[in-house]
Amino acid sequence: MKNISLYTALIFSSASYAIENGSFLNWSSSYSDIATFNCTGTVIAGNKLITASHCEPQKNSVYLADSKLLSATSSNHPTSLDDEFAPDVSVWTLPETVQTENIRFIANLNTDPVNDNDYVTILGFAGGTELNSAKTMINSPLSKANNWYHSTSIGSSITQGGDSGGPWLNEEGKIVAIHRSVDDDSSMIATRLYSVKDWLLKEINGWHYPTVKTGSGNLSIKIQSLHQGGATNGAYTTGNISLTGGTCFDRELSPFETCTYNVKASEWASGTLHLSKTEVININPVVVPSADTTNTFKVTRTNTTPFSWKREKGLQMYQEDWGSSDSVEVSMGQSVTVNEDTVTMLTTESLMDCSAIAILTGFDGINYTKRTLMHLNGSNVYAPLNYEENAKHILSEAKESLQNGGKVIICGGMNSQSDFGLEITIRQKEILDLIKMDNTDVVIAGSKSISVSPDGSFTLDGFTRGELDEETKHQIVQNAIND
Repeated sequence: MKNISLYTALIFSSASYAIENGSFLNWSSSYSDIATFNCTGTVIAGNKLITASHCEPQKNSVYLADSKLLSATSSNHPTSLDDEFAPDVSVWTLPETVQTENIRFIANLNTDPVNDNDYVTILGFAGGTELNSAKTMINSPLSKANNWYHSTSIGSSITQGGDSGGPWLNEEGKIVAIHRSVDDDSSMIATRLYSVKDWLLKEINGWHYPTVKTGSGNLSIKIQSLHQGGATNGAYTTGNISLTGGTCFDRELSPFETCTYNVKASEWASGTLHLSKTEVININPVVVPSADTTNTFKVTRTNTTPFSWKREKGLQMYQEDWGSSDSVEVSMGQSVTVNEDTVTMLTTESLMDCSAIAILTGFDGINYTKRTLMHLNGSNVYAPLNYEENAKHILSEAKESLQNGGKVIICGGMNSQSDFGLEITIRQKEILDLIKMDNTDVVIAGSKSISVSPDGSFTLDGFTRGELDEETKHQIVQNAIND
């Protein structure tokens, strides 16, 4: 992963501002097609993402609602960097198809879809992981440049740093523009997609569709043609589903036109709706957990001490007198705490997009008697942890335990160990609060694995970044605090 500092990122997004006093939106449940990367972007056509051209330096840090962190290749509008009035829009290609049932369709751009006094809603992240919206009104869409719309806030909401590239939605919820900046008079500015429609179709030239559909019985699936010229039906199904009808048959769709397919999936049957050889919609996909994502603890034992276990929320919690050679391996999406213990080693492996956080308290002069190690899925404190909603409650308890001092170790994985990746992780409020605690020793590192001993020492994978020096650590923390 390319190493991009937050300082550089802010230079390129300094013209843009994230939504202040906006309305909170549930990212994972209804807006999983929106991505954050110190800017905002929208997934279209399965593996494309539309955003602002000036967000290009962030293309290697695309963070999705399912906690994946991806690198993209960018294609800016050819005149986007020519002058300040040029279209500020870019289409990125992701290395894999994003699995989402939630999509925003693009408005019909065969005519200008926006007029003065129309209401539009702007979506954006504050360069973080909380999605907000602001309702605004279009004023003088052709002012200053034919490539832009201007809007003014209805109420007190206004965009701030991190909303660049976010979608402007009309009252039908369709994308009409891509957010650019805020003007001196606090009006908000976006690139009109109507002015770049031919370029947009050339970049995508495919179907825009939900990549997942869940449900039982008769299901209706809406898709949109973003093809150059036009498109005709070529759909078919595989698996235990059948194609029963819809409005996509026996017609040629114009660019930006939508139609529907009707699919029958009896008793939550699984299958695939193929729009083409490469464009597919998974119906009730069956997710088989891989070996490294099962929700159990792997316990490596080197003694024969008897142990007992209890099941809490489906999780095996082991209780025993461990003995001097025992270790506990923490799996992805899990957290383990040992208390009144001076012998157990905590370890976690296969850190890729994930990060590990160790919190050590109760120092007795030799060892930390209470130790927690968590493996954060996607480095995201809002991702599920120990079958709970997320890691917030564990981090809140950790903050209390650090009142009397302790040690915090933050270890980014293979894809999250860059300066920018670590900044994204650290600037989450719950983690930043731990780092700012008085009398707390903070260690930041990058590694594919980490093992933490009772005395606070730790072992990292020797082929990755390792422990950061004080200067680099200080810079990353300051950037996270100041963001």
